[in-house]
Amino acid sequence: MSELANPMFSRQVNRPSILIATPEDGVLTQMAYSIPFATLSQEKLEWRLVFEAHLQRSDLAGVDCLILCRCSNSATLSVVRFARHHGIKVLYELDDNLLEPPLDEEWGRRYSQSCRPRVIELLLDESDLIKAGSPELARRLLRRGYRAIYQPYAINLLPLQPERVTPPYRVGYFGTRHHRSDLNRIFPALLKVEETLGPKVEFQFIGCHPDRWEKLRHAKVQGPITDYQKFLTELASSGWTLGLAPLRPSSFNQAKSDSKFRDLSAAGVVGIYADVAPYRNTIRQGVNGWLCGDDPQEWYRTIMRSLASPHRRKMLENARAQLLERNHPTIIANQWLSLIQELFHV
Repeated sequence: MSELANPMFSRQVNRPSILIATPEDGVLTQMAYSIPFATLSQEKLEWRLVFEAHLQRSDLAGVDCLILCRCSNSATLSVVRFARHHGIKVLYELDDNLLEPPLDEEWGRRYSQSCRPRVIELLLDESDLIKAGSPELARRLLRRGYRAIYQPYAINLLPLQPERVTPPYRVGYFGTRHHRSDLNRIFPALLKVEETLGPKVEFQFIGCHPDRWEKLRHAKVQGPITDYQKFLTELASSGWTLGLAPLRPSSFNQAKSDSKFRDLSAAGVVGIYADVAPYRNTIRQGVNGWLCGDDPQEWYRTIMRSLASPHRRKMLENARAQLLERNHPTIIANQWLSLIQELFHV
């Protein structure tokens, strides 16, 4: 019996079976799949995850839709073409513009010199649909001629902790080491805040820190927390008065998602966000957070103003209400069901 005629490849689209191939099971797979799919019963959807390095044709048995989450392995191409030959729909999940990595960053230069951008491009060519991590990234993909849509990521709100209303205020940042240049850009503002407030302010950096962080007398540095739920839980109990989300206005960053608004708000922290596309479309100035330009002096003024604001709690409540309307797991799960059904009616 040929593989094409094998009944193992017959599908019931009324209860779609999804296979997700990914290089790692991390934050993205939690937000995009684990959290929303946990709200669905098996009568509505079946799904499982396989690491891209282990992906084989036999994994496609009974699968209706293959999702490629940031996949960039050339060996994946043959599996994808096999899937398409058997009528399996292919969706690519792209949260960053990896087709155009930032050449002003060391990691971006290394990435651009590898074969990965070209492999991703070939996988996008083979995909029926691309799910982008931001509206701007979806627009860029559409201009390239791809069929692309934007869909928010899911998150659960953690219980609010008592508000810290008296000093010492705690100002924090979290992120990967790739964002060090973003932090370095606003570091003069942090030095000036400490110069102004002295021991009334403390700083905490998780996963990434400025080059000269030791110049801050009241600062703690912590390594990355790879487990997403553990990270959110720790963030919620950190006692941060204010979270910082600087982001240089580069072309690559303009296509990123509003991830720090999502994480900070879910963990109960009001934030100051870079005035770039990912946050400009989300933040209402002084209502659910603050926007700040690229000037360190502006960051200093905004941090000082926000620490003195009596409206931080109300702003946080507004931010969390926005998450419930847009990022609630049930909402995202239903969007997934509609998206998968649409794939089979094109």
